[in-house]
Amino acid sequence: MRLRTYGILTDSCGAGRWRGGCGIVREYDILAEEAMLAVRVDSVKNPPWGMAGGKAGGVGRITVNPGTNHERQLQPLSDGNILKRGDVLRIETGGGGGYGHPFDRPPESVLDDVLGGFVTEDAARAEYGVAIDGDTLDPDLTRKLRAKRPPVKDFYRHGYVDSLSS
Repeated sequence: MRLRTYGILTDSCGAGRWRGGCGIVREYDILAEEAMLAVRVDSVKNPPWGMAGGKAGGVGRITVNPGTNHERQLQPLSDGNILKRGDVLRIETGGGGGYGHPFDRPPESVLDDVLGGFVTEDAARAEYGVAIDGDTLDPDLTRKLRAKRPPVKDFYRHGYVDSLSS
């Protein structure tokens, strides 16, 4: 195998006043004629919870030949996955859950997140109510977006709930 990509998985962090950590992405070229892979990836079906209004972290996944006609997902706990020479193996790890209402994250911090490659401009607008154009904040539009502050509950995984027993 040869490592072809290693970096931050953009938009994998749970939105929050204190956003969760981002997952990572790695891609490998398969150089051997054949390889057998065992997969052990966590947080695929149940990402880390968001708390106190924060959103859940992103999920992990394993993809062979992403973006091609031969793309396939591997099960998160599986053995005997056969890879062939020329295959590309993409591993994405989940991100951490956020804490606190995302609209309470300072707009300057969201801008830093966008410029650092942690969050996209679209996610800044949708998740944080922050309007960014290139490398600058739009304070007027941000005020308008944040005036439509969505309600939150204590915990978030696949939706907001008031208790972990929900």
